[in-house]
Amino acid sequence: MAPGRRGDGLLRHLRGPQQRGQARREPSRRGPGRQRRARADGDGPRCRARGRQRPRWVRAARSARPRRRDGRDDQRRFGRRSRDVPGGSPALRVAIAENSRLFRDGLVLQLEAAGVGVVAECDRADDLIDLLPELRPDLVLMDIRMPPTETDEGIRAAAEIRDRFPGVGILILSTYAESTYAAAVLAISETAIGYLLKDRVTDVGALLDALQRIAAGECVVDPDVVATLLGQPPRRDDLAQLTARERTVLHLMAEGRSNASIAEQLSLTVRTVEAYTAAIFAKLGLVAQPQTNRRVAAVIAWLRGSHTVY
Repeated sequence: MAPGRRGDGLLRHLRGPQQRGQARREPSRRGPGRQRRARADGDGPRCRARGRQRPRWVRAARSARPRRRDGRDDQRRFGRRSRDVPGGSPALRVAIAENSRLFRDGLVLQLEAAGVGVVAECDRADDLIDLLPELRPDLVLMDIRMPPTETDEGIRAAAEIRDRFPGVGILILSTYAESTYAAAVLAISETAIGYLLKDRVTDVGALLDALQRIAAGECVVDPDVVATLLGQPPRRDDLAQLTARERTVLHLMAEGRSNASIAEQLSLTVRTVEAYTAAIFAKLGLVAQPQTNRRVAAVIAWLRGSHTVY
């Protein structure tokens, strides 16, 4: 066939450099550059960039494979910064350990909508503890039951946090209105600790009030736990000695209220409330000591001596 005819196109890939230019093989239109761009749309650099982004929560749900301690840092990064609330005052910075992702997500949305900075989310207490030296939040919020045993991980983690990071406030969240749990939480520390029922989280105002009081160094017990226990007959003789008004004052003390707050709520003078608290301490045998917070000790004695509530 003569050069340039239509049939030559079938043989171009067989011709070499000695032939005329129009008969030589043309460079592939899918050169290396185009191939690289095609890969970038799939598993290439853009996907790796997504992989380098800090995940929203600290670690994905646990798989059935054995746990590996090495290399976890890439999966446990925190993805939020605390924000300043309107007016220029710094927001509270909190870290969360909760193995229910649905509950955790809802909690995060509520806190951030209220101006609280969520600096980390975890599904295990030990992962949260590993991050505390770096994050140093104002408070930690933890479920009382988490993997691996689903028993009292939150309480044991709270004790470790208070020992290693005494400046971090602690709020334990639970679905169980049990006096034994509340007493165990308050026995960890006399300041900056609390026990709330998860139902309380739906009331944003109550949740923020508890967080602010714990951040200020108070001890907080869920009002529903306290109110339920208040209606139960005490099991200890010394608790039975308390009058109805003294039990009411102790109820408010268990919520973490100060004498001034109790006086305002009961329409009493502060001096009258002080008299009631002194009577409570005397009847419970709580002698003033430098290392003892008698208000907390009174609440613990009451919780330990009350019926367990389910």
